[in-house]
Formats: sequence, structure tokens, C-alpha cells
Amino acid sequence: MGSVHPSLFSVDDAAGIVCPILTLPSKDEAPLLDLKEALEAIPEIGQHCVWQRFDDMHHGWCGARGDWTVPEQARRATEAIELTKTFFAKHLQ
Repeated sequence: MGSVHPSLFSVDDAAGIVCPILTLPSKDEAPLLDLKEALEAIPEIGQHCVWQRFDDMHHGWCGARGDWTVPEQARRATEAIELTKTFFAKHLQ
């Protein structure tokens, strides 16, 4: 599972996680550190989760609110897409 600029996650969601997840929050999302810690504590899954904040990007920078004509935003969106591609290539083999 992967989520770019997640806005509806809570620590309670960790209880139902049965596979590694990729989480790429922007500066507009809550820190979600309690969720990150809960995911990391899940045996055999936590070590495979990927968590990277994009504190310089706004909510939606990889989606409908993204502006690919802004070089920095295009670079960061491409970075998020590459992280997502690498994550799924590794875990969906």
C-alpha cells in the first residue's frame, strides 16, 4: 500500500496493516509520528515500511494540485513517483 500526501490516516489504522506501506506526507499533513512508530513496531512488516516527509511540498503536489511547470515541484513529484515505483517493484515481485 502506498499513500502520497495522506490526510486521513490515524494511529488506529496501524492495527489493520498486514503489508509494508509507503507514506509520503507533505508539509500540510499532520506529523503522524505516532502512526510511523506503530508501523515500525509491527513484526516482519515495520522494517519494510517507507516513510519520507516532503516538508517543502503542499498537499496534492503529486496529484491534481500539482504544478509541473514549477521546476522544484516537478523535481519533488518525480522523486515521490520514483520512491513509489521502487517500493512497489520491491514488494510486488
